[in-house]
Amino acid sequence: MNTIEKIIKENSLGLDIKKGRFGIEKESLRVNENGELALTNHPKFFGDKIKNPYITVDFSESQIEMITPTESSVEKAYDFLRNIHEIVATNLKDEYLWSQSVPPILPSEELIPLGKFPQNKELEKYREKLALKYGRKKQLLSGIHFNFSFDDEFLKELYELSKEKTSFKEFKNNIYLKISRNYFKYGWMIIYLLGASPVIHETYLQKCIDKMKKFTEDTYYFEDLVSFRNGSCGYRNEKDFFVNYESVDKYVESLERLIEKESISSAKEYYSPIRLKTKNPKEILLELKNSGIEYLEFRSIDLNPFSEIGIEKTDLEFLHLFILFLFLKE
Repeated sequence: MNTIEKIIKENSLGLDIKKGRFGIEKESLRVNENGELALTNHPKFFGDKIKNPYITVDFSESQIEMITPTESSVEKAYDFLRNIHEIVATNLKDEYLWSQSVPPILPSEELIPLGKFPQNKELEKYREKLALKYGRKKQLLSGIHFNFSFDDEFLKELYELSKEKTSFKEFKNNIYLKISRNYFKYGWMIIYLLGASPVIHETYLQKCIDKMKKFTEDTYYFEDLVSFRNGSCGYRNEKDFFVNYESVDKYVESLERLIEKESISSAKEYYSPIRLKTKNPKEILLELKNSGIEYLEFRSIDLNPFSEIGIEKTDLEFLHLFILFLFLKE
């Protein structure tokens, strides 16, 4: 039995370990009745894309992003997402939310609309850079991001009982870094169980279609692949980077080096299956050094096409238990 596990058992913290903060971000493409990407602007009904905290767009004007606030349970986060989803789905005019992580029938690259932000040209320029670097079609791959942090009171109690000589910030960082490292080791299980994007339409990138096998008249697949989005032609950086998760300083240094080399333009262009997050997303690297890790973002979850809102409550409950396993596993 490791030290953390021993402390939890000896001090009856078995229920406290389950306390946390949970958030969900869900990307969905809008399509017309023929299953083709909708080329219309983000519906005005949903208000200002920057000011609305729950409904905005991601890369493309056609790609709605639904964001829950931070909730105290998986169930509350799930219910909030269901409510947002219902508002979006019932207020689309002659359009629908695409149920899969892989894109629908796509037009040529130049016709795919980038997200429009008239009051913030920096956001538009960022999307233009991504479009040039990765192509617009690749950026349309959509999924679920699951945000998690432990209850701070639980972590403080654990810190005091552990009699660690480091600061509380360092102790907290080390817990989230350990979970991150274990996720790189065991995260294949999430892709295996929640991967749901094996087939792609022929209108996707030709260089990928050329490597694949034909499934139906207009769809293609890779053998033994359950998640196209997490595969070689999926949502990932051009090259495989080594980013050091040994400490916050080394993580920040790794990303700063990649930015200096112009391998990525900013920390948010690091498309890792798990990212360290802070309260201030604008100055994330500086904030990580100053304030430490606030929460973890798990990014390798496909949309569940058999679920009305793209994810089931059972999936989220499993993810929570899986994170606890990563926390306790040496």
